[in-house]
Amino acid sequence: MQMNYQQARAYLEKIAAKGDLLGLDSIRALLEELDNPQDSLRFIHIAGTNGKGSVLAFLGSILKAAGYRVGRYSSPALFSYEEKIRVGEEPISRRDLTELTEIIEKARDRCRRRGLPETTIFEVETALSFLYFKKMRCDVVLLETGMGGRDDATNIVKTTLLEIFTPISLDHMQFLGATAEKIAQVKAGIIKKNTRVVSAPQEEGVSKVLKEACERMGASIRFVDPAAIEDPVFGLREQYFSFGKYKRLKIGLAGVHQMQNAALALEAAAELCGMGFPVTERQIRYGLSQAVWEGRFQLLEQKPAVVMDGAHNPGAARALMESVDQYFPGRRIFYIMGMFADKDYRSVLSITAGRAYKIFTVETKGSKRALPAGILAEAARDFCRDVTVVKDARKALERARTEADEEDVILIFGSLSFLWEIRDWYREAGERKTRRAVSMMKSLGWSNAGPGLARMRELLKRLGDPQKELACIHVAGSNGKGSVCAMLAGILQEAGMQTGLYISPHLRSFEERISVGGRPVSGRELYELTARVMEAVRDMEEKPNQFEAATAAAFLYFRETACEAVVLETGLGGEFDSTNVIENPVLSVITNLSLEHTQILGSDIESIAKAKAGIIKPGAAVVAYDLCGAAGDVIRETCREKKAELTEADFSCLSCSHTGLKEWKMTYRSETYSLGMAGLTAAKNAAVVTECVKVLRRKGFPVDEASLRRGLASCRWPCRFEVISEEPAVIADGAHNAQGAEELLRNLDFVFPGQKFIFIMGVLSDKDYAQMARLTVPFADRYFCVTPEGERALKSDELVEVLKENGARNVLAETMESASEQAVKLAVASGRPVVAFGSLHMVGFMAMALENALCYADLRPSV
Repeated sequence: MQMNYQQARAYLEKIAAKGDLLGLDSIRALLEELDNPQDSLRFIHIAGTNGKGSVLAFLGSILKAAGYRVGRYSSPALFSYEEKIRVGEEPISRRDLTELTEIIEKARDRCRRRGLPETTIFEVETALSFLYFKKMRCDVVLLETGMGGRDDATNIVKTTLLEIFTPISLDHMQFLGATAEKIAQVKAGIIKKNTRVVSAPQEEGVSKVLKEACERMGASIRFVDPAAIEDPVFGLREQYFSFGKYKRLKIGLAGVHQMQNAALALEAAAELCGMGFPVTERQIRYGLSQAVWEGRFQLLEQKPAVVMDGAHNPGAARALMESVDQYFPGRRIFYIMGMFADKDYRSVLSITAGRAYKIFTVETKGSKRALPAGILAEAARDFCRDVTVVKDARKALERARTEADEEDVILIFGSLSFLWEIRDWYREAGERKTRRAVSMMKSLGWSNAGPGLARMRELLKRLGDPQKELACIHVAGSNGKGSVCAMLAGILQEAGMQTGLYISPHLRSFEERISVGGRPVSGRELYELTARVMEAVRDMEEKPNQFEAATAAAFLYFRETACEAVVLETGLGGEFDSTNVIENPVLSVITNLSLEHTQILGSDIESIAKAKAGIIKPGAAVVAYDLCGAAGDVIRETCREKKAELTEADFSCLSCSHTGLKEWKMTYRSETYSLGMAGLTAAKNAAVVTECVKVLRRKGFPVDEASLRRGLASCRWPCRFEVISEEPAVIADGAHNAQGAEELLRNLDFVFPGQKFIFIMGVLSDKDYAQMARLTVPFADRYFCVTPEGERALKSDELVEVLKENGARNVLAETMESASEQAVKLAVASGRPVVAFGSLHMVGFMAMALENALCYADLRPSV
């Protein structure tokens, strides 16, 4: 029987209910049944009491910036089960988790039949992570211990390159020992023979234990010198410090202790440089600045300041209070606290509670380890007069926000496990902020003003002309713009550049349109940016439209996040597109051209090409798709008129191959590249991008060959021949016009020659859907027709009639959820691939529905 996601989680929860035991015998037996996947990996092993996650985040981000595929295993999970196991920043997918859990189940059954000891949940999760990191071909794995070291399940590894120790203090005393020295002895058990060790500054007794352990094992050890951390500039959103030869390093994690954590990651990176993992200063700087670790002195709101921190033991409590004193001297502080019963909560209170103006006690839902809020309140009253039991974290936050003034502080801390409730509350609040921002923009309308750039120029002038401070790569075309933009942004980020990306339309949330370093703008930031734009709009005689307001907000964001490069996708046009206020683009890019938006851009390909060519500026550098026909003639003539230097991709020098659905390579001009995106179209877009990189290098952008290759290999762009599943084969593609449908069919025929498909289709009424029907009917086994959102949507019933008129059989009108469930069941039963295509926005939601259907469907093949 094949598991689904729900069954996999139930199986893991059943194991978790049996509790944990220390020791390596059971995990050793399980891993032997799995052919010891850990032996093919290289590890950086991290132990300590506090700061492990932050050091892991800093070092992982540095290694990712240097182009290594980095596995990350940490616990506990803060917001989702899958986040314990990551490659780069991406958690393991539900499909991979399900598949590997089934492999683990069979191996455990074999162990049981042999009379071998049962594995605990931590051992199972550790083994599962090793399987995943091997599958993902990680260059290096950052491995965080659980509570201990010597007898911790992670200590089964033998191929350790480096051990890292964060500050060691009292925690888990009933398991590890009653003193810091005894705890250090347990944690020092991860040190392997002849390895290298780096450590945070430690108490004298702990330092002695670590040195003696290294001496016994023939390992070298380096301690971070706290005096080498100089010129600190503290901030809740970004901080700066110098360390050794590195001056004015920037980190995005708040907290006084984060500078020490970053310094420890730097020492580790220095050791790795001498072990075959070279990292440049630029990559170090970029990696540190991009590191993210939620729930660690994290600012959630400003007025009043709301800060969330996972301090749950005495060492973390001291670090927390050091940060509170640094950032909030003299301010009233409201506490929201929740703890586990097996923690030293009285010591935590003795360190923290004296600084509280008022304390609300809560408890973690659904955890047997949760300390009742009443017992925590009783203990807290020994240190603070005003203590209230609320139990529910969200209600406590609402109470605190009601009682606090703008200058006050709300500090939420304790067990990491209850913080997800607060994060979800703020996520919902962020979504509300996004809706308000979008509503403000929508009030301007899409087409209340005629063509031209005068409104846009006036709006930007009122905002201080942020676009004039940006180095922009401007991309126009009919198909492939988004993929080209994503690849270029990824490559520039791999090269260590702070890179902004502006795209449209979005798939699922408006924030996706504006991102920096691969992270979308938050709902709060979007709301604040939009409010500033709307203030500038207020006195304008001719109001801008919604897209112009969004573009202005993007320019503001990119300037304020100090972007070194911006990849800018046009909307539907070029010449009069609001993005075309850019006067001196670094590079202009023209992707594939076809008939689209004919009511606005013109009824023939020459008119559309002329509109798109409007982004070409006099003397500019231009890179274009392999141009042919009348559209190519227009682009070439425009470049001649404007004396622009044109480079065309040459698809006669391009070939493509694949192993399975997810392993793709392209060879272009005799060079072979791995691609993170699937399909022939992705290879064409990647060829265009390689030509762009050549131009950028000539213009002084520091994009080396390694950054190019890493960027192409790691780029994922949703709903562009996106492989949702390999077995059954499920693909989502935003082919929303006739030419897009032709490209999709070429991709499908390349991968599945001679096969027929289960199509899920939804289109907009202003697209050439009749031609899309004529093209796809010969390849269809059946269709499920859905209705996209919005006024421009073609109703599913109307699409059904169009398809039938063109010879389609087995055509049904369905909702997205029903279509996805039925299509997946048919795919399992028949072996036919499922392909969702049409309106990009619709396909974005369809991809989620298909993923959900795959996770919960009965995937047993029919007999």
